[in-house]
Amino acid sequence: MNQIEDNVMTLNGDVGLWLGGNSFKNVYRRNTARGNQSPSPCAIGSTPDFCDAGAKNTSAGDNFLPDPQ
Repeated sequence: MNQIEDNVMTLNGDVGLWLGGNSFKNVYRRNTARGNQSPSPCAIGSTPDFCDAGAKNTSAGDNFLPDPQ
């Protein structure tokens, strides 16, 4: 289990940090991914505020993934 908190990911070629299929029980809070180049915030079925393809990852709903800038 990891805690991923208070990060800013800017101008990435994709969506910033995304938790892949092997991720399990991570906590992802207060992060921002902005100016990314993906056509949508998450290209996979996901939680509303971060890209999550793993299992039992959690968020307080306070991550910010705006549309590409």
